[in-house]
Amino acid sequence: MSIRLRLAWAFLVMTGLVVLTGTALLFTQQVGERYALLGLRAARVGQITRELQVQLNRHLRAMDFFLLLGEASDRQRFEETGGEVRRILKEWQEVTTHEPSEWIDYRQVARAYDRFRQTADQVITLRAEAPGPALWQLLERPFLTESELLKRLVDQTVQQDLAGREAVSAQGRRVRQLGLNVALVFSALAILMALGLAWWIFRSVAQPLRVLIKAAESIGQGDLTVRLAMSRRHEIGQLALALNQMAENLERLQTQVIQMHRMSALGQVAGGVAHELNNPLTGVLGPAQLLKQQLPLGNPHREMIERIEASALRCRKIVRELLDFARPTKLEMEEVNLTALWEDTLALCHSDLSVHNITVQKNLLAGLPLVRGSRQSLQQVFLNLVTNAWQAMPGGGTLTITTRLVANGWVETLVADTGLGIPRQHLTRVFEPFFTTKETGHGTGLGLSVSYGLIQRHGGSLEAQSEGAGKGTTFVVRLPSVFALPAKGAGVSPSVSIGQTLS
Repeated sequence: MSIRLRLAWAFLVMTGLVVLTGTALLFTQQVGERYALLGLRAARVGQITRELQVQLNRHLRAMDFFLLLGEASDRQRFEETGGEVRRILKEWQEVTTHEPSEWIDYRQVARAYDRFRQTADQVITLRAEAPGPALWQLLERPFLTESELLKRLVDQTVQQDLAGREAVSAQGRRVRQLGLNVALVFSALAILMALGLAWWIFRSVAQPLRVLIKAAESIGQGDLTVRLAMSRRHEIGQLALALNQMAENLERLQTQVIQMHRMSALGQVAGGVAHELNNPLTGVLGPAQLLKQQLPLGNPHREMIERIEASALRCRKIVRELLDFARPTKLEMEEVNLTALWEDTLALCHSDLSVHNITVQKNLLAGLPLVRGSRQSLQQVFLNLVTNAWQAMPGGGTLTITTRLVANGWVETLVADTGLGIPRQHLTRVFEPFFTTKETGHGTGLGLSVSYGLIQRHGGSLEAQSEGAGKGTTFVVRLPSVFALPAKGAGVSPSVSIGQTLS
């Protein structure tokens, strides 16, 4: 999983936990407000019921005094306290109209008071008109019953109010505690998630970045052998692979730069040596040829002179190769058909290939784009490669020539043999001047170096590939086609690759 996706998931989880925590806190706040309102209403109802209880007791005492003494002041006090009782019942009704109490019903108390008041009014009328046994019978039965019922109902209401308020308070505390517990749980989960995210960032981001920084510092100090092994499933792994590729490219470029400087230095030395040897060789070869002409056939000294001449000619050839390597001549550039050039080159080598029992397989792509180069120089390169190939197959073998079109308009030629192969430790040195794996007297070690320089001047690359000794060798020549070259008159930047590719 990529770092971006992991961070997205972590952000979503953290957001979800924060939302849940906020929801729990909001729910707790709303429930707290609701129960706070219920508590206020319950307190108001409790105040009303206590006030009702006090006024009702005064009301009943006033009635008792009136029945015993018959004083008008007691009746007036009874009426006044009755008005207070009705006012309290009305206020109770207003408080519980929208949200009726779950444990107290004011209507029951109001109905009981209405029945009591009807009975009381009848008693008052009888007391004023005809006091006697009938009054006391009425007092003994309905009046006393209603008054006791009303008093008991009011006392019960006060007790219910106290119990109800305790229940509301306890329920509110439980709900608030539950909301706080849920919020604490979600907060703890958010903290654990944050710690886990921090640990994951350290393990998946900070620690690999530290390794990348150390690797980059090592590469900056010149250690191009640094390689990092990381998964490609996230961006840092891809960065590590890119760093590995950069180190490989820098190592290859460093090898190329070293090779170029080495060849430049050797070219200067070779040029000086060639000039120093050329005059003495002329002084040896000229007299040897004159002596050879003067000596008749069969003269025992003629054979010695011929050996001197052959050795001098061989030395001259080496001197010419040194001069070609040291001071390349100007290339006459033209559009070259590589397929036709290979046909001509193989025709020139036909006799040598046949003598050494070499079978040629040609995989020349039809319609191959033309390349811009020197026909003579490219043929010299191909001749060197073919010569190296048949010399690497002393007992015969197969030479395979393949041409193909690769990316960006480049043309690639593969010269593969089934010969002795090149040891892996020698692959990076085959293009060095005077380096050869052949026996003494069978090569100067300049052919591949000259070919390398010529391909470089064409803006291409020359590469040797081999799986090791005894497994054949493949030389890969890459040249830009006319479609890949810059505009006419623009410079061609050389791009040379000396590498080791094991197939």
